[in-house]
Amino acid sequence: MILKDKNREELIEEIKLLQKQIAEFDMPEHQRMLASQMLRESEGRLRDITFSFADWIWEVDENGVYTFSSSKGPELFGRVIGKTPFDFMPPDEAKRVAAIFSEIAANKAPIKDLENWNIRKDGERICLLTSGVPILDNEGNLKGYRGVDKDITERKLWEKALRESEAKYRLLFERSNDAIFLVDISTGRYLDANCAAEKLTGRSVDEVRRLKTRDVCPQNAIDRMEKITSSDETITLNDIEYIHKDGTIRSALLTAVPLGGNIFFGIAHDITERKKADETLRKSEAALRNSQKDLQKLAGRLIAAQEEELRRLSREIHDDLTQRMAVIAIDAGKLEIDLGKIPEVYPYTVQMISQIKDELIRVSKDVHNISRQLHPTILDDLGLVRAIESECSMLMKREDIEIAFQSADAPPVIPKDVSLCLYRIAQEGLRNIIRHARAGDAEIILKGADSSICLTIRDAGIGFDPAEVRQQQGLGLASMRERASLVGGNFSIKSQCGHGTVISVSVPLTGGGA
Repeated sequence: MILKDKNREELIEEIKLLQKQIAEFDMPEHQRMLASQMLRESEGRLRDITFSFADWIWEVDENGVYTFSSSKGPELFGRVIGKTPFDFMPPDEAKRVAAIFSEIAANKAPIKDLENWNIRKDGERICLLTSGVPILDNEGNLKGYRGVDKDITERKLWEKALRESEAKYRLLFERSNDAIFLVDISTGRYLDANCAAEKLTGRSVDEVRRLKTRDVCPQNAIDRMEKITSSDETITLNDIEYIHKDGTIRSALLTAVPLGGNIFFGIAHDITERKKADETLRKSEAALRNSQKDLQKLAGRLIAAQEEELRRLSREIHDDLTQRMAVIAIDAGKLEIDLGKIPEVYPYTVQMISQIKDELIRVSKDVHNISRQLHPTILDDLGLVRAIESECSMLMKREDIEIAFQSADAPPVIPKDVSLCLYRIAQEGLRNIIRHARAGDAEIILKGADSSICLTIRDAGIGFDPAEVRQQQGLGLASMRERASLVGGNFSIKSQCGHGTVISVSVPLTGGGA
């Protein structure tokens, strides 16, 4: 405190002594002048110290009216001399401090660290810490107080903020759904815990505070937590085991935050049920994957059996029914010629025979086309490229569409399952274009690349929304995707309303089949 400052007290005593000497002794003139000069210098030093001091130094009379003020007073409040301390306080604060000051003055006691709120000249509230000593005359009567005010506003605001922060922390601490611990890592002792810790551990807060980490954590968990002691950063342990009061081993997600020294703030979230659910989900996913594999194998066998049956029917139709119909058509043709040579035969009869022959030829062609649809023998006889060319040619004759087919670097030998897969996808893709795309032309590209072969089917039709198709996908797209999967291929389809569709298939030529 400034009132205990040694230099200032020494100066005051020196000034009093000089004043007494000047007043009481009859000195020669030159000594009196020297004493007066020394008095002025001492008063100057005291004034310099007083007015350069950061705190507010003041004096009041017995009525509490300011009779002296350092420069700090006017800096804070404007004009000070002639006013009282209560003139700068809010009414309620002035009433409170006046009662305290009256009791102090009645006892002629010192003022010690009296906190009081004031209103600065710019309207801001400030808190001053007031200390002072009574000024007494020779008879011991109170003549006023001499003291100092220290601005502690920042400290009070900081203390308020600290209290609010502590209140928020305590609210968060107590109401958190996750268990919160304060732990001294050096001893392993729990210093504090919240209510959620009771649910986590099965123990009351008082019980937790009497425990150490080794009491609730298996050794492997303690080993994992040891790295916390050597870290000054927040650490998260995703799966830390702990022992519940009922003896069961459970799991928690632990976040440890260093608070300084060996103290850590730990937040633990029980994940035991989640782990059980995850394990159940993993088992379900594994079972689902196995089921999918089984279904895929079954689908492969069904498709293979279907293709084998179609191949048998195609052969029977081609080798038996088509040949027999061709013989009948030939016989009808001969009958037409023979009847034409007999004058007595009606022309109508010859015409009917001719129509029957022509219809037999058309039916024979249709049966042949059905046989090709069931199983393209050309695929076995001439290979994938010629089979797709033939399919495009037949469709262009039968449908109002122009199909451009390109083949580049196709390997001379393609595995039968791969050839059949790509042919069926091309067949189904073209069928979809004719049925749904409303396109006047289409393009098919068959291209070999390294150890794979790629098929692209493109049209400039009306397109579609892939998201809607995924939700209500027909058998056509599903069949194409499944066929590609069975030979280890990748199938993709891209489309946009009004911008056509592109189907892409890439199949490995070796080791890719399912």
